[in-house]
Amino acid sequence: MSKNPIIPEAALGQHIAVPAYKRDPRRILCMRNCAHCGCEFPVAKKFPKARFCSRKCGLKATLPPDHNARISRDSAKQRGDKQRGRGAGKSYPKLYGRHAHRVVAEQKLGRPLLPGEIVHHEDENKLNYSADNLEVLPSQAEHARLHFLGKPKARRT
Repeated sequence: MSKNPIIPEAALGQHIAVPAYKRDPRRILCMRNCAHCGCEFPVAKKFPKARFCSRKCGLKATLPPDHNARISRDSAKQRGDKQRGRGAGKSYPKLYGRHAHRVVAEQKLGRPLLPGEIVHHEDENKLNYSADNLEVLPSQAEHARLHFLGKPKARRT
């Protein structure tokens, strides 16, 4: 049987964290209610103007609800601006973050592309995404057939 019935035997050998104000009551100035959640918390002499019980409550009370989303959006835009124009110009041009040829093909069809549909450039120039140069194919297999039609297979040596 343990000496102290309040503390379970399993916890006797472990370190139990005791808040500073319970270890040294001279550190607390007074008790105050949190301005955000309303719980009572001790005000330390070191922070006499404390209004919140924790940093989490302070941030929830002072920042708007969409704060993290706004920061994420802004930083994504900054990262994109740093990367834009740094490539060799060999990839597909983008419109609103999507490949331009796919956006133009959707406008030409009047509907979103279905999963698996491939947009083929008839002149094989991926920088030319005019509507009359694009053809929508039902699968990658059809696209491969179109590209390799009439080309002799390379011999293995």
